[in-house]
Amino acid sequence: MGAEKYKVMIIEDNWQEQDAFRRMAKKFPRLELVLITGRESEAEEYIVRDAVDAVILDLELEEGDGVTFLEMLKRDLLLEPFVIVTTNNESLTINNRIRDQGADFIMYKSNKAYSAEYVLDFVDKSAKYFQSAQQQREAIWKREIKQEQKKQLRRKKLEYWFAGLGIEANYKGTQYVKDVILICADKGGKASMKELYLTTARIYKTDAKNVERNIRTCIERAWNIQPPDVLEEFYQGAWDMRKGKPTNQQFILHFAVQLNDDKL
Repeated sequence: MGAEKYKVMIIEDNWQEQDAFRRMAKKFPRLELVLITGRESEAEEYIVRDAVDAVILDLELEEGDGVTFLEMLKRDLLLEPFVIVTTNNESLTINNRIRDQGADFIMYKSNKAYSAEYVLDFVDKSAKYFQSAQQQREAIWKREIKQEQKKQLRRKKLEYWFAGLGIEANYKGTQYVKDVILICADKGGKASMKELYLTTARIYKTDAKNVERNIRTCIERAWNIQPPDVLEEFYQGAWDMRKGKPTNQQFILHFAVQLNDDKL
């Protein structure tokens, strides 16, 4: 990480302090000052377009204010920068508010030690403790890859179970029930059938009743064709004793729980 560069945005409306940050930045080769501005709108436009690793934020600005900018960071950005707030305002109420909005550290300009060099040195020394934008991207990519691998593994397992039950892979209801089960498993088996049907219907651009009907037909086909011992081998869930086959809900919940129990 020693060779890594960190993009730093400075939002400060005092031109003398702006100049001091520019001059002192030469002492910190790992820090790249990508923007120095006193306007909240300019800072927001930049950071939405291009992620930065750290923000040095003055609370009082010539346009806008630091608190509103912090709220935007927390509300709208996927990648969260390390944020140092600089201020002359020592109000406990304001300080609590900006900490709640995600400020990592507050520096008071009234402190004798305060200077542009001191602030930049703090960012430089803190870099090994916070996640850069690139590190956050890589963490997101890893999570997404892991989720995709998990989803594929779950689908393969469902295909194995369905093949054993004689449920045809090319039947429309098979595609519906796979997605309904996967969504149900992701929700810990706590979603309502109405919600599951509606969500799946949106995926396939159809309606919930069509999803429900095709899933029911899919299950009925399997239970009308396969011998009881085969059904029992691949389905150990609840049945509707009157009909001699599981309801849609029983079937879906059984396999959703099975996926989660198998930690798939």
